[in-house]
Amino acid sequence: MTTIEILTLLAILATITSPLIAIWVGGLIQKMNQQNERRLDVLRRVIAYSHELAPGAPQNTNILSALLEIKFWYHKDKEIIDIWMTFQQKLSTGLPADDELHQLLVLMSKKERIRLSRAEIIAGLKSN
Repeated sequence: MTTIEILTLLAILATITSPLIAIWVGGLIQKMNQQNERRLDVLRRVIAYSHELAPGAPQNTNILSALLEIKFWYHKDKEIIDIWMTFQQKLSTGLPADDELHQLLVLMSKKERIRLSRAEIIAGLKSN
C-alpha cells in the first residue's frame, strides 16, 4: 500500500467514525444533563415539601419520596449521605432534625452549584 492509499483509508475511516463518536458524546452529555436536572428537582421538592416534616403535620408521600431520592442520586457523595443518615435517624426517633435538614440542603445546593446560604434556606423553609 502506498502512502496515498493509507491516507485515503484513514480519511474514509475518520469520515465514517466521526458522526458515531459525535452521537456517543452527545448521548453522554444528555445523560449528565438529565441527572443534574433530577438532582435539582429533588432539592426543589425537599425545600417545597419540608413543611410536611413539622411535628404533627401529616406526612405526605411528596416529602418521603424526595428524601429517599437523595440517597439514590447522591449515593456516591459520602458527606451528603452521612448527613442524610443522621437526619433520617433523628426523624425516625422523633428528635428535632432541623439542623441536619439545613446542613443537607446547604450541601446539596453547593454540590449543584446554586450556592444557597443557610439563612436563605431557613427563610425559604419558613415561607412554606
